[in-house]
Amino acid sequence: MQTMEATADIIISKPIKEVFEFAATPKNWDKWVKGISNVQILTPGKYGIGTVLTSDYEYRGVTEMRYVVTAWKPPKLHAVRAKDGPFPFDGRIRFESVDGGTRVYNTISAGSDHKCVSVMWTIGRPVIRWMMRRQLGSELIELKAQIEKE
Repeated sequence: MQTMEATADIIISKPIKEVFEFAATPKNWDKWVKGISNVQILTPGKYGIGTVLTSDYEYRGVTEMRYVVTAWKPPKLHAVRAKDGPFPFDGRIRFESVDGGTRVYNTISAGSDHKCVSVMWTIGRPVIRWMMRRQLGSELIELKAQIEKE
């Protein structure tokens, strides 16, 4: 399986704790992550590493995605891994305090799940990476709008 990584970042004019709490709270994902809806936490107890979640994801119709939290370090890092759904991926959101607010880094490492897709990824790597960055960036713009309006 081939993987590809892309990152986008943005500065949000709010304190790191506030930005982390909004962005890393699953019930808020549908407010800023494109295609996500109906997020459900399946694991009882305290949210953290090992917590399992599902969501609906709109990609060629609606598909159920299943995630596991792989990193949870408030207010610096939140990461999930998705193995089910249209494509496997690892997503990480890092937060750092900067003058004027919080810099947020949104990173995805996506994998191809089929030999044909691997060939397309090899040939179209620059374009696919650009498309991934573009989506991550647009999600961060929406995150910024959601947090700064409050």
